[in-house]
Amino acid sequence: MRLISNRFLLNASWLVKLRWVAVVGQLLTVASAILLFKIQIPMLWAIAVVIAITAISNLFLTFWFSHWQVSSLEEGRPLDLILGLVLAMDMLSLTTLLFATGGTNNPFSLFFFVNLSLCALMLNRNWAWAINVLTIFCFAGLLYVHHTMEPLDFGLPSVRESGVVSIQHIGILVAFATCSSVIVYFMTRLTGELQEQQLRVRRAQAQQARSEKLEALGTLAAGTAHELATPLSTIAVVARDVEHAFE
Repeated sequence: MRLISNRFLLNASWLVKLRWVAVVGQLLTVASAILLFKIQIPMLWAIAVVIAITAISNLFLTFWFSHWQVSSLEEGRPLDLILGLVLAMDMLSLTTLLFATGGTNNPFSLFFFVNLSLCALMLNRNWAWAINVLTIFCFAGLLYVHHTMEPLDFGLPSVRESGVVSIQHIGILVAFATCSSVIVYFMTRLTGELQEQQLRVRRAQAQQARSEKLEALGTLAAGTAHELATPLSTIAVVARDVEHAFE
């Protein structure tokens, strides 16, 4: 259980750092779009709310994980539940940002795969596949409806805007679902094999330590027997002489 707790704390630490990077990156992206490229963002308030929620929740996570005791993790609490809910919230936050800035036509929609890779790396297999299904539904929702931005209206229109589900919509959704599932499958398989290898190494090290202890105990027993053999043999010789004398 201590190994699980250490893994949880390490993943939590990395997740907090990556979420701070995401908050800074989102702020810089929005500022660059408005100040440098003169892009008008009609739903800027929604983007500000999402970034603020991410920052506030990360402050809470930072405080929580810094005061979290490893002993409490060993009491059987749902370790992956906390990370799973946080990563699911990040997936919904990314979907909201994309909804307000062009949907699937926004180049930053590729960050879906980044979030999925983190999920498959940090969470167990069930959580990773659950968030993969959530991501596919989010992507399908963006294909159905999103807020069109003037610089990004050159791409595929939403189903609600065009009024028809075209073969392009179906093809993009199938391709996205296939790519995301392949990423989750191989990442979870790789992390699972690495964890099994680490367990085998630890078991081999424990077995080697036990063998070394038994070998040291055998050496000690042999030395003790040798030390006792000399006075015992002397006593045996004297006893035989005494026996002969009495005879």
